[in-house]
Order: sequence, then structure tokens, then C-alpha cells
Amino acid sequence: MKATGIVRNIDNLGRVVVPKEIRRTMRLREGDPLEIFTGADDEVIFRKYSPVGGILPVVQAYAEALSQSADLPILITDRDSVIICTGLSEEGIIGRRVSRALEMTIESGTDFIAEPDGESLCPVGGLERKAAVACPIIGSGNAAGCVIMLMNEDGDMPTQTEVSLMQVAASFLGKQMVG
Repeated sequence: MKATGIVRNIDNLGRVVVPKEIRRTMRLREGDPLEIFTGADDEVIFRKYSPVGGILPVVQAYAEALSQSADLPILITDRDSVIICTGLSEEGIIGRRVSRALEMTIESGTDFIAEPDGESLCPVGGLERKAAVACPIIGSGNAAGCVIMLMNEDGDMPTQTEVSLMQVAASFLGKQMVG
């Protein structure tokens, strides 16, 4: 845990203002849920809540099934970072922040589908493979993350079946978060 040197008072309604610089650094937006923990020595810890991370066993199993059926690597993210990686070495990918381009795709709620001579989407920095398909996960009307199928090594465009698989996966995972 890092000390910021910032001190805030609790107001008469029990509220604490999170400074703008911390909100920017942590990518906290108005309305984002925070988990509250208490620790030793009178600590109160706020942590960003990830609804996708809350259903991790389901997400892991679904990602593995997708990767096997499509024979392509699959990434699943929450709004900020990669939480699941199948079909590639996970080392160094899990926990990596999503790219600004993927963040915008998630926020827009619009699917990205690679096309010949079209724009490419690098889902996370430092990853050589681009996204073939990226479908935002929408749970309870809010963008919560993304299901991403990476291009194969030859850079072939995704088939309609692969696109449909990813759309169904995103829809299914979004519905899991409603319960």
C-alpha cells in the first residue's frame, strides 16, 4: 500500500472525496462501484469493484471453452485490465491494463470486428496479436468488460461463426452479472 500524503475529512453525511488525481490514475469514474474493506490498525481500504471478476469461475470456464472451440486465444477483461487469458501464455498478460482504444470500445458498447484493410485494435500494450473480435460485456445496462478473440498467427479475418460465438459469450457473461 502506498501513502499519498493526502488527508481528507469525512463530512456530516459520512462522505469522503477521492482526489481528482487519484480518480484519474485509478481510472475511477462517477458512478463506479468501490468495495470497502477494513484491515488491521484501523485501516479502511477502498478497491475498485469488478463485476466480471465477481463471476470469475464462470468466466474462466467459458473462456476455456471458447478458446478450444475456436482454436484461438481469448482474453476477457473488466473495464481496466485483463482478468482471463486462454490459448496463450498467461505470464505477463493477466492484470495488464487495457489499451485506450479497447477502453473506448468497452465504453461505447459497440462490437469491434476486424476487416481486411480496416483499423486494427490492440487490446493491451505489448501484445503482438491484434483483436479479431472484441465484444463488450454489458451487465445491468452497464459496460463491465470485454470478450476478445485474438487474430491467428496468419492474421486471418474472423468468420461469421467466430463473431457470433463472441457476441453470445459477451451476452451470456453480461446476464451472469445481473443475478
